[in-house]
Order: sequence, then C-alpha cells, then structure tokens
Amino acid sequence: MKIEKRFFGLLNGEIVYLYTLTNDNGFSAQVMPYGASLVAIYAPDNQQNFSDCILGFDNFEAFLAPHPCMGATVGRFANRLKNGKYTIDGETFQTSTN
Repeated sequence: MKIEKRFFGLLNGEIVYLYTLTNDNGFSAQVMPYGASLVAIYAPDNQQNFSDCILGFDNFEAFLAPHPCMGATVGRFANRLKNGKYTIDGETFQTSTN
C-alpha cells in the first residue's frame, strides 16, 4: 500500500491536501480532509484499464462552489434524526425536517 500527499488548494489561508491511497493491484482512491470528501476512485475494467468511477471535480475550487454534494461522506446519523431533533451535552437542537 502506498500513500501520497499533495497540495490541492487553499481555504482561508490553510493548505488542503489531497491524499492518494494505492494498493498493490493499482486500485486507488483520492480523498481530502475538507468534508471528508472522496475526490476520485480509480478501478480497473475487465481489460485492466483504470479509470475514475465516481463523480467529482478535478480541482479544489469546484468543491467550494454550490454542488450536489460530490464526493461527500455522511455523518453517523445519515438522515436518521427522529423529528429533526438531536441532543448534545443536554442541549436539544432542532433541524429542518424536509
């Protein structure tokens, strides 16, 4: 397994890195810590040609613009908040229920 780290963009003066994780068979995933987003997954077809198989963007700036959550990972509740309410440290929060 190999892990590479490279500059991907800037957010409020902070560097955002892109990490590429590659296994011994060449399968790789690119992830960034901004939103725990998947940027690309390179998988082989039946001819062992690798191509990106997820929708995403080629540059960090595109992730900052409004988009339909490309590459987003879900939180632990994954849309399972009963009646849109949750409690943290005794304080109850109401979220949108649409």
